[in-house]
Amino acid sequence: MPTSAFSFAPSTRRPSVWLVAVLFVVTAGLTACKSNSPSEIVRQGTEAVAQNDVEAFAALLAQSVPASLLASGLERSYQIYQSRGGVASVEILSEDIDGDQAQVRDRITFEDGTTSETTSRLVRVGGAWRLAMN
Repeated sequence: MPTSAFSFAPSTRRPSVWLVAVLFVVTAGLTACKSNSPSEIVRQGTEAVAQNDVEAFAALLAQSVPASLLASGLERSYQIYQSRGGVASVEILSEDIDGDQAQVRDRITFEDGTTSETTSRLVRVGGAWRLAMN
């Protein structure tokens, strides 16, 4: 009876280190691609404001902003978000990339039904998209 090199029976072997390493690299690559698009940076910025997370928002900026100025500005935006019941959704209306610069238009819908449209400028710094504050 001929034997086959292929078997459909469950294997008792443990996954090889090579396979685990490949899966890790692919997963990390897909995550990096997702989290570094201009639109995703704008979404992360909105989430940071909604949570009043100064550190997370600061990490998205292209340039340093004095901590007290950043904290007070973020607190004002957070209070506005809270007065509207918090963020229900963020819709990306457009994303325009020109070299190392990008512009993202988005619409934030709040829990009370009101909306706010914003345009964010981004720059690519060291291969990563960051929010430009000027």
